[in-house]
Amino acid sequence: MSFVIPKDESLTATLATQYVGVTIASMLYGVTCIQTFQYYRSTKAQADGWMLKASVAALLALDSLHQALIMHIVYYYLVANFGDRLTLLHNIWSIGASLVVGALIASIVQGYLILRIWRISHNIYIVGACASLTLSFLSTTFVYGIRELAYVNVLEAEAKIKVNATIGLCMSVAVDLLIAVSLSYYLQKSRTGFRRSDDLITKLMIATVTTGALTTLFAIADLAAYLAAPDQIYVLIINFSIGKLYANCFLTSLNSRDYYRSVLNADTVNTVPLSRVHADPESGNPQSDFTLRTMTSTASTMRGKPEGGVVKAPAFSLSVLDLEGEKNPVI
Repeated sequence: MSFVIPKDESLTATLATQYVGVTIASMLYGVTCIQTFQYYRSTKAQADGWMLKASVAALLALDSLHQALIMHIVYYYLVANFGDRLTLLHNIWSIGASLVVGALIASIVQGYLILRIWRISHNIYIVGACASLTLSFLSTTFVYGIRELAYVNVLEAEAKIKVNATIGLCMSVAVDLLIAVSLSYYLQKSRTGFRRSDDLITKLMIATVTTGALTTLFAIADLAAYLAAPDQIYVLIINFSIGKLYANCFLTSLNSRDYYRSVLNADTVNTVPLSRVHADPESGNPQSDFTLRTMTSTASTMRGKPEGGVVKAPAFSLSVLDLEGEKNPVI
């Protein structure tokens, strides 16, 4: 099989794609480092179990490795072999390795979100479907990365294993959509009817949909770019960044827990004087010392009879924000 040497226009587009891709990925990597630093210095991190701390450390290590791999790709094509058109047809090991590392990052984050779904739903069918898709996506990407090493020509590699890559990308899109829809559905079912807790659930749903939609849109764009131009490397601009988006969504979720807990634990006390509307039944004189005090606490359970003039709302658990319920207190 013969392959055409890239023309000047194609050469420029290829090099520009790599340059823009690694630039965006480098910025996202910087955000990952900052968010990791913020996590470990937070008070909430001190109460987290070893599994969650290890997951954060593993994501930072994998993201650092991924950054090194994509920099090697760009260095090989743009610096070490600058001006050599034939080099653009040469397949290098770091392309497949970067895809595998990116899939590992995505799978860790998806696993964390699947645990969230389990904690708020205990639906073994939804959780099993999400876990199966995640494992299938990871194994398919591993096979793709290994098979790509067998080809010297990058265009030949893409032509031979296009089906493998397409299946993996489709699974990635499917699991992202299923996770986002499932979390939104079960959060919606957790509404208590009390304004403060319902407002918190709404914020959680917005955060879930926003972060899930971001990674899902990138996964869809990755699939579309690959199907539209499998013989080009335009898809690299998305592949370079998508793993870092997963890592940042995960870290954002962890670093926002204190905010959501503060919203949930905030008590609102309203004091309403009734001296002008309530009168003594015998004398008819207003009881100026009578005051109605209503405290609404969305972090407590509803009791049959209010005690001490306190009306308490049904419990809403923020265990959805944690990975290890045994180590973290449930509010």
